[in-house]
Amino acid sequence: MEKKQIYAIVAVAVVVIAAIGAAVVLMNNGGGSKKIETIDDLNGATIGTIKGYTGDTFVLGDIENGNLSKDTKVLSYTTGAQAIESLKSGHVDCVIIDEQPAKKFIELNSGLKILDSNYVEESYALAVKKGNTALLDKINDAIAKLREDGTLKAIEDYYYEGKGTAYVKKDVDRSAGTLKMLTNAYFPPYESFKDGGDTGTIVGFDVDLMQAICDILGMELKCESIEFVTLITTLDGSKESENYVIAAGMTVTDERAKQVDFSNPYTKSIQVVITKA
Repeated sequence: MEKKQIYAIVAVAVVVIAAIGAAVVLMNNGGGSKKIETIDDLNGATIGTIKGYTGDTFVLGDIENGNLSKDTKVLSYTTGAQAIESLKSGHVDCVIIDEQPAKKFIELNSGLKILDSNYVEESYALAVKKGNTALLDKINDAIAKLREDGTLKAIEDYYYEGKGTAYVKKDVDRSAGTLKMLTNAYFPPYESFKDGGDTGTIVGFDVDLMQAICDILGMELKCESIEFVTLITTLDGSKESENYVIAAGMTVTDERAKQVDFSNPYTKSIQVVITKA
């Protein structure tokens, strides 16, 4: 065998060995190598979250204040579907996300489970531009009516338990204008594109809630899907007369309350941990 061939074989062997070594180091540095059975196992794990969601905020906060160990890693994704794919492919050890979307992802992806222990409890509310009290008062009055007449409970039963039917738009006068719903349509069952793609009609819990509110207020409903992390800045840049409302399974937090005015809570949720079964 010629020297050039020998050198080539050796070079290839070195590259392969180096690649294998790098892969081993990568796995040892987090990336799907830790078994998660309890909340305590989150310490030192690689956790998948959705950027801008409260699960992301809570985990980063817990690392900063010492509730989770400093070697805990966070990989933030644009959508829950991306985070779940990362869990399945072994890039993260678990995903922290809201309970109802978690249930949907479990239905669609075999080999995954939700831990019995909850991570955080929270409340969802609608959000309007800071200082737009006129619109906020109307929305709060409508939410109160929907709670009193059982409509809100019926929406919860349909999307949480699969009971009954989706809310049906009422035939009412809509001369009061248009209510523009800002959302991120990758968060089922609260909001998603009807056909499962990236465009088209947006459906879900929050859409039904907003339609019911519009039926009471005599307004048309227009839905717009944008990235979750841009919801508040888009709302802040709008005019009060444009009647923008964030309806996106948004959790009430002190930090967000500095930027928007929240409605009264319309439902409760919890942050849960998805891991491999």
